[in-house]
Amino acid sequence: MRRAGRSLSFPHFLPQPSRTPLIVLSLALLPTILFALLAATPWRDAAAEGGDGVAAGIELPGLESAALPYAEQPAPAIERLVMVQAETWDATSRRNIEDALALLPSGVQAELGNPALGPIFILVNSEGMTLSGRQPYGRAANFYSTNEGRNEVVLYPNQSPKTALHELGHAFNLRRTQPGAYAQVFLDPEMQAFMAAAGWRVLTSTETLRGLRDHTHVELAYDGPSVWTQLSRNDPLEDFANSFALYFVAPDDLRSLSPARYDWFAARFAQ
Repeated sequence: MRRAGRSLSFPHFLPQPSRTPLIVLSLALLPTILFALLAATPWRDAAAEGGDGVAAGIELPGLESAALPYAEQPAPAIERLVMVQAETWDATSRRNIEDALALLPSGVQAELGNPALGPIFILVNSEGMTLSGRQPYGRAANFYSTNEGRNEVVLYPNQSPKTALHELGHAFNLRRTQPGAYAQVFLDPEMQAFMAAAGWRVLTSTETLRGLRDHTHVELAYDGPSVWTQLSRNDPLEDFANSFALYFVAPDDLRSLSPARYDWFAARFAQ
């Protein structure tokens, strides 16, 4: 899903020797004409170009839309997600990502990723490679990253809709966090509310936390019941993303695993 950037062209006036008065009048009116054209053109913030040279603008939803339940919010004014070179993906990868996106209300899609960084670029490759060609993990991996000044979701081929939603859950969770400074999410009131509901406590002082970027350097404690069996049990960011994915894929399963997490997401994403 993508939209090409739009250019603006101005009229070009060609002077002719026999029309001197008309030329003078045209030149006098030129500033007024230019101002009118600029005023009539909506402001757009150009996003970083993707691997296939596609650019998109940024338009944030209005306050009146933000007050509505997610299920009732209008569709985003622009495409928030760019599937990079999707024509090269296998059919299963594309179908699973499309199925994952279909589970998200339009209001949630509109809030995925840091809006200052442009759209979310979704890549599918077996090398764990970003748009720049870097391999943050040195091997195949599923991840969301803002380390290179872009919203990027990188997926290994044939990942399930649940896995795609897990990475999009990170994009939602970190949408107000500075690029690459994932530790700062612990200062976000929304994340603090989720952690309180789930049973997490931040032991690092607020003053120290403000100076941290790597969230793995934050000291944490967990007082809640055992819910997840893998990485999510030791990391609140993974806990959030896991809960986000399960809430949209299989909400009854999340309610059985953790009523507290289900209730928090149900209140957050009233449908």
